[in-house]
Amino acid sequence: MSLENPLPSATSSVDVSRNYTAPAKPSAGATATPTAPAAPSADARPPTLPGPTPPSLAAAPQNIGAAVPSEYLGDLPVHLAVDLGSQPHATGTVTTDANGTPTSYTVAADDDSVAVSHRFALDQYMLGYLNCVRRMDDQYFIGDTLNLDAETITTVGDENGVSYAFADRLPNPHPQQH
Repeated sequence: MSLENPLPSATSSVDVSRNYTAPAKPSAGATATPTAPAAPSADARPPTLPGPTPPSLAAAPQNIGAAVPSEYLGDLPVHLAVDLGSQPHATGTVTTDANGTPTSYTVAADDDSVAVSHRFALDQYMLGYLNCVRRMDDQYFIGDTLNLDAETITTVGDENGVSYAFADRLPNPHPQQH
C-alpha cells in the first residue's frame, strides 16, 4: 500500500521567499503581486523565548518585562528581576539593592528553577545566564546563592558552598560587571 504525502518534502520546490497580497477589491484582470519581505534592521535582536505565563504575573507591577535599554545578556534582553513573593518551590530568601530590586536569592528546601524563575518574572534561560559562571549546573542545594542581577554574574552566586569561576561561560554580549 502506498501512502501519498500531501506535505512538501525537503526536495520539493516551494517558494517561501515571497508574501503575496491580493487587491482589496478584485477587478477584471487583477492578479496577485509579490511583495518583498521587510529587511531586518541593523539593531534587530531576537525576541525573548515564549513560555507559559505564571498566574502570579497577573498581579505583578507594571514594569515587569521592561528591558534595560541597550543591554543584552547573550541573545536575551536584560530584564530586572521583580519579586512576586514566595510560591511553591520558590520559598527562599531574597536580597535587594537600595531600590528594592532583587539581586540574589538563597535557595530553600524543595526549590526548583522553574518556580524560582517565575517568582522573579525571569525567563528560565535568563536565570541560567545569570548563574552560568559561578555554578556547575542548575541543580539546587539548600543554601545556594542564585544571582539575579546581570551586572554581578562574575561576583555573586554559589553552588553547594562552592563559587566557581567559569569565565568562558560568560554570555556575550553582557553588561559591565562589578
